[in-house]
Amino acid sequence: MRARLGLLFAELQVELREIILKNKPAQMLAISPKGTVPVLQVLEALLTKNSYLLGDSATIADIGIMPFIRQFAHVDRDVFYSLPYPKLQLWLQHWLEHSFFLQAMTKFQPWQEGDEVVFFPS
Repeated sequence: MRARLGLLFAELQVELREIILKNKPAQMLAISPKGTVPVLQVLEALLTKNSYLLGDSATIADIGIMPFIRQFAHVDRDVFYSLPYPKLQLWLQHWLEHSFFLQAMTKFQPWQEGDEVVFFPS
C-alpha cells in the first residue's frame, strides 16, 4: 500500500507484477534476493539518465520513494550493495547524507504535558 501510494503521488507509472509472498517468482528473487519489499527495477534506469528520479532536481518522487529504498537497503546492507544498481546505491547514499534527511532523523524527547513547545524544523 505504501509503495502504491508513493507511486500515485509521484505520478509514476510502473509495470505491476502482483505476487503471492508464499510463492515468490524466481524473477523477483533475482532482482531482490530477500524478497521483502516491493521491487522498483525502473529506479536504476531512471538514474542512469538523471541525477534524480525524474530529472536534474529532486521531486516528490525522490522524497516519497527514498524511505522505501532505505528500508530495503537496511534489511541486508551487504546484499543491497552487491546488487547491480550502482546508480541507485549512489542516489540513496546522497539522500542519507542530505541535510534534510539528517534533520528529519533528529531524535526528540517524548512529549509530556507541561513541556516547552518544540518546533520542527527549529
